Amino acid sequence: MSIKSVRLRKERNRPPPDEPWVWFSREMLESEAWRLMPPTAKMVVFRICVEHMHHAGTENGNLAVTYDDFALYGIRRNSIRGAIAAAVGHGFTTITQAGRRSIGADRWPTRYALTWLGLKDGSPPTNRWKAWAAPKGHMPGDINSSNDSATRGNGRNPMGPSNETATGNSSKTILGNTENDTRENEFRRTPA
Repeated sequence: MSIKSVRLRKERNRPPPDEPWVWFSREMLESEAWRLMPPTAKMVVFRICVEHMHHAGTENGNLAVTYDDFALYGIRRNSIRGAIAAAVGHGFTTITQAGRRSIGADRWPTRYALTWLGLKDGSPPTNRWKAWAAPKGHMPGDINSSNDSATRGNGRNPMGPSNETATGNSSKTILGNTENDTRENEFRRTPA
């Protein structure tokens, strides 16, 4: 490769000049913690990243983001609490100072930190997302969990194999055919 092509590649692959930016590593984006995090929790992380960029990357650990900020970013107001809990639970953010509901001049917003970046006091990143592991058992929306042996109030398994009809009677005779199957078989056996 020529020196010119190396220089061009370096120029094209750097952040735009005079623009704030936040880095994400490939390891972080391919992690199970990121992939299994709900979309609203990812929006929480992105909104906290926006706040980090508003402060030129110097206030991590002191990033004040209000519910109104999250709502203006596009997260439904009734989903914000769960999304914050998921983002913290998956290890991408930390609440450094809990806020409270406030009205008027005396405001107490929650303050956040992004765990893959160092804090404003000089402490190193905690990278809590690396320690996150998927919970054992059922995951919401997991297609494999729908075939398990859940039972209804009447004691029947809704997904398991059953020979019973809705009335509770066996749909198969001793020979294994129902009345309808017998009629269909008679039509098939009739010579043309």
